[in-house]
Amino acid sequence: MTARQAPARAHSHAALHRFVQAQTASKLADRLWAWAQNEPELMADLQLWAASEDPLAMRAAITELLKDERQWLERVPVNRYAQRAAQVLAQLSPWLQRDPAVLLDLCAHALHALYDVAVRADDSEGELADISEALLALLLQALRAAPPPGDWLECWWALALADPWEMWDEGVVLAAAGTAVRACYHARAQADWQGWKQVHSTSVPSATDNERSLLRYRYLVSLRSQGDAQAVTAAMTDSLQQPAEFVELVQWCQAQGWHDQALHWAQAGTARYPNDKPCESQLLQCYQQQGDHAAALPLLRRRLQAQPAASTYSAVLDTAERAGHDRAAYRAELFDWIEQREVEEMERQRKSPFRQRDALIGRRVSVQINWHLAEGTIDAALALALAPGTQCDMHTLQALAQQLPPAQDAAAVELLLRVFPTVMAVAASPYTEALELVRTITARMDSVQKTVWLATLRAQYKPKRNFVSGLPS
Repeated sequence: MTARQAPARAHSHAALHRFVQAQTASKLADRLWAWAQNEPELMADLQLWAASEDPLAMRAAITELLKDERQWLERVPVNRYAQRAAQVLAQLSPWLQRDPAVLLDLCAHALHALYDVAVRADDSEGELADISEALLALLLQALRAAPPPGDWLECWWALALADPWEMWDEGVVLAAAGTAVRACYHARAQADWQGWKQVHSTSVPSATDNERSLLRYRYLVSLRSQGDAQAVTAAMTDSLQQPAEFVELVQWCQAQGWHDQALHWAQAGTARYPNDKPCESQLLQCYQQQGDHAAALPLLRRRLQAQPAASTYSAVLDTAERAGHDRAAYRAELFDWIEQREVEEMERQRKSPFRQRDALIGRRVSVQINWHLAEGTIDAALALALAPGTQCDMHTLQALAQQLPPAQDAAAVELLLRVFPTVMAVAASPYTEALELVRTITARMDSVQKTVWLATLRAQYKPKRNFVSGLPS
């Protein structure tokens, strides 16, 4: 709608509004009813509105409004469904003051209905998850306002089991649920966990044993809520099996300020699961917290060998210096290592039976250049990028060119002209990225070079009319 059309549209809407206000209630009711008979969603909304004072009628209206019998909901139907579901929240909120016990029941009923649809829906935008979160927050308010009897535990656990997003933080719910539910929770959590251990006393659980994970989790939630930190620790150490459980125990000890125990269990977890990254990260964190840089250094070197990112390189170098190594000598050692790795990788490519005959073989120096960029040694990075027989990925070349000062415009242009063919090879209309790169390159060219290059582009890419029309003049 254009700016000229907006006043006319507003005038038309105002006139229509006056017309509606002039009609009798009877006429409006008849018209609304006629529409509702042809629109199931509007009829469901009317049912919800009419049921606002009657809990039983409200349950039926929620069922009608939230049901959807399609096997799968695509994005557009999900959006319309979410708009309907949001109406439930507005109708439920007043019950918090009117009767929180009724609100608790209605929230649970609405969540079950929503979960049933959500497991069959494309909720990639998170619309249904947001409504579920809002319903759960309203349910928690109802719990605090009117704690239910102990048998509400079964309703709670059934809801948690049905939740496709796994939003139920049982520690939070337990704190809100009142003494009766807490007593039942403690008894059931302990009995279920002990029962599981007796039945499975000789078996080694797997990482995918969901029943064990759930029962252990609930038992620990129960112990934590009772405030006995030693009992929690004993239960966690007694049931240590999976890598994630070692990580959990280390974090628990750190939260209590038991740093020596945290280090002990971090070492134990890494010893049992030497290839588990979270366990290794916990051990590294413990060493760093205690200032044991000599112990932290081998872990960081191992991380660097697996993924030689610039941030890890900097961390290794800083830790080595804190551990007593000469920084310059250690830096030279790291660069020798990465260069040797580049040479070995080049030789593997050369000997590969899958290498194309005309493929260029060169030492890939992207990692070294990124290390130089992290240190601010731009001239060394540039020399490496321009060295004969080396190759570098386009993102690293762009990053290097961006950091070159105006005095080195010629070198920046040389690097970016190596990037351009790769960008253009995958570009499609409207050529946003390619044209932005053209503007970046021409901004660093002199006028003669700019004119010649743009003329070359217009001739070479003449069939790509949207690209050519977007070139700078």
